[in-house]
Amino acid sequence: MKLLLVFVKEHKSLAALGLVLGLIVAVLEAITAALMMPLILFLSTTSNASGSGYSQMTNSIMSFFESVPEQHKFTAIVVAILVLTVMKNLSLYFSNISINRLMLDVGISLRRRCVEFFLTQKLCFYSKSRMGDLLSCVNEQVQRSEMLVALMISMVNSLFIITFLMIFLIMLSPGLTAFVVVTIGVLGLSLRKVFRSVAVSGNKAASSIGNFSSVITEIISGMRVIKARNGQAAEIRRSDIALKERYDAELTAWMRQSAVGPSTETVGTILVLSILAAGAFIYSNQADVLPLVAAYLIALMRLWPRLTHLAGVRAQVSQLGGSLTAISDMLSKSDLVETADGETLFQGMQFQIDFENVTYAFPGNDVPAICNLTLRIKKGSVVALVGPSGSGKSTLADLLMGFDEPQEGKITVDGIDLRNISRGTWRRAIGLVSQDTFLFNASVRDNIAYGMDSISESEIIAAAKNAYAYEFIQNLPNGFATIVGDRGTMLSGGQRQRIAIARAIIHHSEILIFDEATSALDTASEKSVQSAIELASKDRTVLVIAHRLSTIRQADMIVFMKHGKILEQGSYQELMDRGGDFFKLQQGSGLSGSSQTGCIDASAEPSSPRSLLERAAMGVRNGG
Repeated sequence: MKLLLVFVKEHKSLAALGLVLGLIVAVLEAITAALMMPLILFLSTTSNASGSGYSQMTNSIMSFFESVPEQHKFTAIVVAILVLTVMKNLSLYFSNISINRLMLDVGISLRRRCVEFFLTQKLCFYSKSRMGDLLSCVNEQVQRSEMLVALMISMVNSLFIITFLMIFLIMLSPGLTAFVVVTIGVLGLSLRKVFRSVAVSGNKAASSIGNFSSVITEIISGMRVIKARNGQAAEIRRSDIALKERYDAELTAWMRQSAVGPSTETVGTILVLSILAAGAFIYSNQADVLPLVAAYLIALMRLWPRLTHLAGVRAQVSQLGGSLTAISDMLSKSDLVETADGETLFQGMQFQIDFENVTYAFPGNDVPAICNLTLRIKKGSVVALVGPSGSGKSTLADLLMGFDEPQEGKITVDGIDLRNISRGTWRRAIGLVSQDTFLFNASVRDNIAYGMDSISESEIIAAAKNAYAYEFIQNLPNGFATIVGDRGTMLSGGQRQRIAIARAIIHHSEILIFDEATSALDTASEKSVQSAIELASKDRTVLVIAHRLSTIRQADMIVFMKHGKILEQGSYQELMDRGGDFFKLQQGSGLSGSSQTGCIDASAEPSSPRSLLERAAMGVRNGG
């Protein structure tokens, strides 16, 4: 519960208000119960029994209304009970409002902490995590966890009422109360097994919720593949299994929780009968035992629902605690949190970027994706990375973006270690355009200007024109105000790429990275995008990752990579004249990448981390 208490402290005024009002309710409850004694005695034939063997408090309660004239005594007692009841319930009303406000505020804080956690993780965290589990944590698990706040405050308020009523019962009849306490203790032990089973089933229910969310997320994300491979029937079977598991787990949890109420009511009935028998035995020598036992039972009947409620709340806490555990476990993961930000503000590159003996391996993979690599990228140059799939091209770009850090070696910008440069100022200087371009479900204008605090309409139009996107944008139903759909599905692949290029241009990015930006496009779209790339590349440092050699012929330097190493580098003509691996690739003989050279083969890379900005923003890959 430490995690929950952290968020409760953020809203301690609401928590304190709920508890103070709960304390007032408890005091008024006890006083109202105490007033039942003179009322019963007034209605009984033994109304003059004051001092006939009762406790001092009992006599004090009965003598409280002795100054009231006999003809008004009944009215005074009834009015006092009604006034106190109204005051108690008003306090209870405002206490419940405070508790529910606290519950919602803590829920917002928990969700915000989850979002902050997502945004501070390295991108490889998302390749290791099931998206359904993450979405479940920030939605259903938080919703169940925020209920714990209300339940915990409710438990404390119930304890207040139980405490004050117990004090009253002790003063009313110490002997009878001692018998009740012992009896409740014995009967309570019989309920321990029920509570334990509720806790176990609650954890299983929380786990089944996460599993089902993961299945649904995969189905939605992979819909293109599912339909292409006629996998609907298989996915229905898979979802049915997950649904059945969730159904069984939640049904078991509710069945066990539902047993708490009947069990406690049965225990209550046994307790009442025991009290009647004990009262008759303890006060067997008193003729007016009935009013005392009746008053005692009325007070106890006010107490018992609180005990029953407390038992039910405890069962709910046990059931819902699994959700808070799931969130706590997620937030406690620290191995993939981004390292401390650098303090040096990036104010522009003067000379070059250097990769110095860089080695990098994905978490959980001993074989490095980048192996002792050294590379210099001069300011204003166009450098193309080519090579077979899994050769480390995209990984190199990710390291340059600062998405992760090399385990060995370093990356420097004008001699300054990239670790020491502020990530925010560095990434603002870089524009990334990848194959699986992500667009938000917003207008074309908002997608182009994303990340800009203030931007003019003329700047947006200029960026669109430079990206060869202005013409098709004008033909859209609402021009720049057209909503592009989820992930830009209302646009073609080439149109999405040009919007992404416009987004990179409008940021006045000093460095541009094109990661397979044209590999998934048809010839016509490729030409449009390629023209936009060439225009955007002027007077900028450009890193191009491509399979299609037609996109990198004019590069200042081509770097041929395989197994995380640089095998060749030079201009296009130099590499062709050399007749090496690049020449073979150009001639169409291909490179299998199957031979092992001590670093990594194409299959060793755990995931091809292209479109990493998109995964950081959405955490969900395109199913195709």
